[in-house]
Amino acid sequence: MATRCLGLLLALAACTAAYAATIKEEFGVCPRYTVKQGDILFDIAKKLGVEQEKIITASNACGVNTTNLQIGQELCLPGYIVARCQYVLRTDPDRPYCQVYTFQLGDTLKAVADKFDTTEAELTKLNSDYLAGGSQLPKAGQYIRLPGWNQKECRDFNDNDRPTCQVYTVQSGDTITTISQRYKVDAAETLALNNLTADSTLPLNFRLKLPKWNESCPAEGVPAVLPSDTVQCRVAQLRMNENLSVLAERYGTTISAIQAVNPAVTDATKLQPGDYVNIPPFGPECVGQGQLVDVAGASTVPSDYNYNGLQRGGTPAEPAQPTEPAASPSTAPVLPDDTAAPAPEPGLGPEEAPAASPVGAPSPAAAEPSPLPELSPVPSPVPTPPSSAPLSAAASTMLAAVLAVLAAALLG
Repeated sequence: MATRCLGLLLALAACTAAYAATIKEEFGVCPRYTVKQGDILFDIAKKLGVEQEKIITASNACGVNTTNLQIGQELCLPGYIVARCQYVLRTDPDRPYCQVYTFQLGDTLKAVADKFDTTEAELTKLNSDYLAGGSQLPKAGQYIRLPGWNQKECRDFNDNDRPTCQVYTVQSGDTITTISQRYKVDAAETLALNNLTADSTLPLNFRLKLPKWNESCPAEGVPAVLPSDTVQCRVAQLRMNENLSVLAERYGTTISAIQAVNPAVTDATKLQPGDYVNIPPFGPECVGQGQLVDVAGASTVPSDYNYNGLQRGGTPAEPAQPTEPAASPSTAPVLPDDTAAPAPEPGLGPEEAPAASPVGAPSPAAAEPSPLPELSPVPSPVPTPPSSAPLSAAASTMLAAVLAVLAAALLG
């Protein structure tokens, strides 16, 4: 029996491995399926030889809703991992295995190879013309061909596509007018290129082709780069071997002007590639409104960007923080002393004291000083939040009494 079960498990593992290899061969390292006319999820799963639930799980993980399939919709297949596939593009709609990875700032060839379960040697072989046979390292923004690439069949995807095949992903609040203004393109031409009208509503995450797009462009296009001279509240991201001097020259400003709108950058030598820098003019009103420029596929800064200490009021955010912790410990000990000292002195204190003292005076006559301190806290917590303390003590006393009665009953 055990041998039979082991055989079934081995057969299942072999089938799973065979499926994974087939999917990778047909759909590349980041497998996705494009919905065609007449497709339903059951038929897609049957055609691909994979469980329907696995397609649903993989698609949900990459943010795709499988409830109502639309023609042209991209379903993620098992093996698609969002963390590694977010910078992968397909260069040919008819050949999904033709995929390239957009090299990111801080990447190394080894790190990319490990990410896609391959070797540096394999990547170097696939990209020998880009990498000069391994003697040249990839640059940020460069496209690296991935395993599955067929040089004879795949349409090459290189920097020459950038000016003509740009695609913008629609964000919340975007309109054709605002997009056209930011990217310096004609609004009417943009509408016509995307089969839209002036009355059309732009769906969130819609991939909008920008003018100069042509039929030879790859299906996914190239992430659009926001021109730096079309927006206010500009934020730049440092690239490799860049510093404030390079940014000042690129954006026609000075180092001192950049430092003035980045108050937390007290030592510019500590800036690293990937850091964000506000570009003047950058007033306090720009805080929370930063526009990321000269970065492919992005136009807004991350939500956790602190604008390098700049606040809406124009002052750095950091000086305000030390004052708060300094004040809180000092007030905690002062409050009990202040409230205890004035209580007997003002006229209001004695008025409340007699009201409480007749209640406590009759019970312990010989030890009058001791009940007074016990009674004085009792009236004061009543109107204030600390009232929960006496109430919880009374509740616990009551609970103890009930438990004692129950215990006695059980023992008896």
